Amino acid sequence: MPGILLESVLGLVAIVLGLMVPLCAVSILGSGLQTRFNITFKTIEMNWEKLDPVKGFQRIFSLRAVVRGLSALLKTLFVAIVTYYVIRSRIPEMLLSGFIPLETAFSQATSLFLAVAISISAALMAIGVADLGWEKWKHLQDLRMSKQDIKEEAKQDEGDPLVKARMRRLASELTRQTIAKEVPKSTVVITNPTHFAVALKFDRDSMQAPTVVAKGADLMAKRIIEIAKENGVAVVERKAVARFLYFNVKVGKSIPYELYMAVAEIINFVNRQKRAA
Repeated sequence: MPGILLESVLGLVAIVLGLMVPLCAVSILGSGLQTRFNITFKTIEMNWEKLDPVKGFQRIFSLRAVVRGLSALLKTLFVAIVTYYVIRSRIPEMLLSGFIPLETAFSQATSLFLAVAISISAALMAIGVADLGWEKWKHLQDLRMSKQDIKEEAKQDEGDPLVKARMRRLASELTRQTIAKEVPKSTVVITNPTHFAVALKFDRDSMQAPTVVAKGADLMAKRIIEIAKENGVAVVERKAVARFLYFNVKVGKSIPYELYMAVAEIINFVNRQKRAA
């Protein structure tokens, strides 16, 4: 009896080692595939924050911990069900084990253990594949930007909308101040007739060419025309000239050479009107 028992135990140990080594290899390979073999020792480093009972309580009862706990419970239940059905199919053999030789009984026990181990391995492999797919999907979902992240990135790339709106208001206010100051001193306002208005100033003694002192579109153009009429500045409708000046000449810059003749005719017309008046 001791000899048979020792021989059977040694055989069982050999079988167990033969199963455990591949199982360990599969486990390491599965973990490596999930992490792309990214080895780190951070998890075993001393972290005093983990000893905080309050944070530990929050960690244990957090939603993520509950989900992980339920997932582990379902995995364990699945393995237990597989093991149960494998053992259940061998119950007749187990009931007859007392009526057969000891060697045959140990052989049946070894066979049963092998069947259970293979079934559990297959179940764990299926769980590992499903878990790998889930973790990959979850990782991709975590990488997605929320609406708030998109807004913050837009602020960084394009600037804060509130700041930009304030800058536009300040620029508009500065433009109105410039119009109120420069239009009364201008020589002529050229219009399109209402969509665009450009105020030109020309002093024969101090300027080589007429200069754009103010310009605007739509409501701003209407305001320029109103200020010009209130201060006796001539308003002349020249659609092509007004459009060209608005889109191509900045405030404070002289008109280009190609407009010299057209603007000279307008200024001469205005001067003749003034002399006639």
